[in-house]
Amino acid sequence: MLFEFRITNPAGHSVYQQHRFIEMMLCDARGGWQSRDYIWCESDGLLFVRRTYPTDDLQWQAVNPPSQGSRVTLQVTARCRMSTNEEETLFGRKRKRYGARPTISDSFDALTWIERVGETNGVQIDDAEFEPVERPIVMPTSTQRVSFMLKLINFTAVATVIDSERFERVLARGIGDSKAYGCGYIH
Repeated sequence: MLFEFRITNPAGHSVYQQHRFIEMMLCDARGGWQSRDYIWCESDGLLFVRRTYPTDDLQWQAVNPPSQGSRVTLQVTARCRMSTNEEETLFGRKRKRYGARPTISDSFDALTWIERVGETNGVQIDDAEFEPVERPIVMPTSTQRVSFMLKLINFTAVATVIDSERFERVLARGIGDSKAYGCGYIH
């Protein structure tokens, strides 16, 4: 089962400050950090947080995931990156190439990515629209200038749930990279 809470965003527009605020709320009673067992995002002045179990100190609401065969509309902002299936030869041995994976910017690649990720996570994408966006990340420094830009894609898709268990898991953990910065949360 999934649980979600919404709170008015007290952290302003700084994605880094929103992230820190949510981590402070979910800090355990001993003062240590829990593993990141939640997904979050900011939308319309609210912070949304979802996880698989509630805590007593917040007003969690149960979320009923859609059943198999249901048609759903998904909205997600994700950092979509190409997979690295390339091999390289090092000292006469072939091995998988590791390193930075480029962010997807091509429209065909973006649609292919959401279809592949959807199918892996229990939904068949019937129709999808997307919009590339950049999100500035400002780390707390004396200058308060942009530390880096995240290249993201806002997806809106109509999909059919083909495996409700896998879809429930992806609702709990999100898709794509940069979840610490509010990406990957599926509405």
